[in-house]
Amino acid sequence: MDTTFLLNFIQVIEQGSIAEVARKNGLTPAAVNQRIKKVEDELGFKLVVRSGRTVKPTVEGAQILAQAKHVMEEVRNLKAASQGPVVFGHLTLGAFDSAMTTMMPTLLARLIDRHPNLEISLVKGYSVNLYSKICDGEMDAALILQPQFQMPKNLEWRRVRDEPLVVLAPASLTETDPHQLLRANPLICYDRKLWGGQLAANYFRQHSIRPKIRIETASIEVIALLVTQGLGVSLVPDGAGELPPDSGLRKIPLPGDEHFRSVGLLWNRQSVRAGLIEEIYEIARSA
Repeated sequence: MDTTFLLNFIQVIEQGSIAEVARKNGLTPAAVNQRIKKVEDELGFKLVVRSGRTVKPTVEGAQILAQAKHVMEEVRNLKAASQGPVVFGHLTLGAFDSAMTTMMPTLLARLIDRHPNLEISLVKGYSVNLYSKICDGEMDAALILQPQFQMPKNLEWRRVRDEPLVVLAPASLTETDPHQLLRANPLICYDRKLWGGQLAANYFRQHSIRPKIRIETASIEVIALLVTQGLGVSLVPDGAGELPPDSGLRKIPLPGDEHFRSVGLLWNRQSVRAGLIEEIYEIARSA
């Protein structure tokens, strides 16, 4: 199958017009029609159907669209891998919420400084969703929390940094005992469905702390804002570094140093971008 013909199929579905795809590619509409017909003949089913002035995918066409895009992405990666020391092409990177703002900007600045010809797509999501995207080949690499289960052998997760759990409290509260703060004040709870939220929930169980949950949310940034408003205290991973003096927050460390979450880079060892991702990992570690 000619991958250029497959690309034209994707373009027609995305733009809804054979004439527009023909114009942008310097072809006639008949030529684009013929290309799609050849793809249909090879696959054995119709891919598109006209609906008034627009073109829509058939049920089968819609089903293979994501796979077709993945094929074209791999073709671009293969071309990039054959170009020697100059790295270019498309790269998809993911990160969970706080890592996107605290880690990704520095990482990208250093990566683009080394490889200015890269085209990078950023995807923000929960660690569990980013993990699934790596498994499905929809993403090249992602900053995620350490998975708490056995991973397939083709996946690589390497630690970048550890983020200790800390208590966030309004600056107006003078109590210094983190356990007393958690017991005596309403809790702004880090979402217990998330891996990071489960870490905080485990800490409560281990230390027999039964907080009164006032609000539960998946965003540490939102939690900090709510604590600043005096709505409660929270137990969250410290991934943002030192708080500014006018933040209206106090950060109280927990006793000991064994309560933390580990952030690392996940990728597929079999990726054609594996060499570049190893370089990204080293950049992330030093960022």
